[in-house]
Amino acid sequence: MALTFITCKKNNEEEQGKKGKLVKTVTVEQNTGTSTLTFIYDNQNRLIKIDFGNSYTDIIQYSKNEITLFRHRKSWVGSTDTTYTYLFQLDNNGYLISDNYIGLYKYNDDNIAKNSYAYENGYLNEIKENITSNFGNDINNYYEFSWANGNIVQAMKKNSEDTSTAIYEYNSRENLLNIEVFSKFISVPYQKFKGCASKNCLVKEVFSKCIITYDYEFDTDGYPTQIVSNSWTDGYLESTVKFILTYY
Repeated sequence: MALTFITCKKNNEEEQGKKGKLVKTVTVEQNTGTSTLTFIYDNQNRLIKIDFGNSYTDIIQYSKNEITLFRHRKSWVGSTDTTYTYLFQLDNNGYLISDNYIGLYKYNDDNIAKNSYAYENGYLNEIKENITSNFGNDINNYYEFSWANGNIVQAMKKNSEDTSTAIYEYNSRENLLNIEVFSKFISVPYQKFKGCASKNCLVKEVFSKCIITYDYEFDTDGYPTQIVSNSWTDGYLESTVKFILTYY
């Protein structure tokens, strides 16, 4: 499951529409190659399109208490173009309360996923994830979150097989990004929702056997221009990914 975050005082459309720099491109460099994502906004500074290069394109539409995302997966040799729909429901205060999407989970078009979100004191408290499959291998996950100083500091995932915990650490820099570069809990990457985003910049994730660190370079306005992510397993460096950001 992918996760994603924002501040707690405004709804999703207001948060995206506030003044400040908007991410234009994110170039991802890793050992498997380089790709560039392009972000497009409307005249209210709301995210309306994400172009993922040769793989797929997201088109985002807004209405009262609802956000609809159409994901157009571009065809490969011997395949056809496919469009998937993701529906996000918000309550009257702008909090994400549920989402529903079909396909794309583990690249299996027969899966249907439904997630529900709950909050405590304006912060994301739990997510219930249900994935049903025509093959009978349904999945039910439960996520529980702990917050401190406006940041998610712990996420616990539970299902019928096991329980796992992740610890998150931050620096003192304010997270000024209007998108979520690191997809964590919300189903579709780069979306930011009220009550779900940590206020500072993530610098470390600690799992049972893996540690991921993030090193930043900032411009004079405090916006990150480069983020380097290193993944370590049992003390060995497994991978390095560099994110290069430009802005409107």
